[in-house]
Amino acid sequence: MPDVSFAFAFAAGEAEREAMLLVESVRAFGGRMADSQVRALLPASVEVMDETLAALASLNADVHRFKVDADALNFPFAAKVYAAAEAERLAVQDSSLLVWTDRGALFLQEPSALLLAPNKALGYRPVDHTVIGSPSDAPLDPFWSLIYERCHVPAAHVFPMTASVDRGVLRPYFNAGMLVVDPRRGLLQRWRDDFDRLYRLPEFRSFYEQDARYAI
Repeated sequence: MPDVSFAFAFAAGEAEREAMLLVESVRAFGGRMADSQVRALLPASVEVMDETLAALASLNADVHRFKVDADALNFPFAAKVYAAAEAERLAVQDSSLLVWTDRGALFLQEPSALLLAPNKALGYRPVDHTVIGSPSDAPLDPFWSLIYERCHVPAAHVFPMTASVDRGVLRPYFNAGMLVVDPRRGLLQRWRDDFDRLYRLPEFRSFYEQDARYAI
């Protein structure tokens, strides 16, 4: 079985309890992956309780602080993007597959389905709900048109996926809280670079003003 590392971002408050529960679930129910490297990514400017740090250390989870500027820290879920990129950078050093997950996840059995085939670079699950997703049978709307243009996505790379709860058939719309990557490909660092380059542009801000879900 290939080496696997797990990583997630957390912060102060309820997120501390979620972080501990997640790591406990890996250790208790991870099967052959129970002893895998686990990294908890924490923004450098955020302080958490000493008890949380001690508990994570007792579970053999490494707390790794990462830099993120105040604008991004205050933008919905943006810290996750920068944390994922840092986790990927660290996973390259381990020569391991990286499981990037939300801190609210729990593992109840060995997650062997997360193992990528040797010729694969990305494992993902779709979003749960359509929300602002782009239905595959509808014309591309202005928001997604802008995303594709700015991220240089050719039409040939667009494929349908089915939302896991409401079953809407959408153009690619990934759940950012459950990804598996070959870190050597740098996909999560590219995600950060594109996000950092784009999220403050005026043409995107106009969408945030229309509907806060565009920022999310």
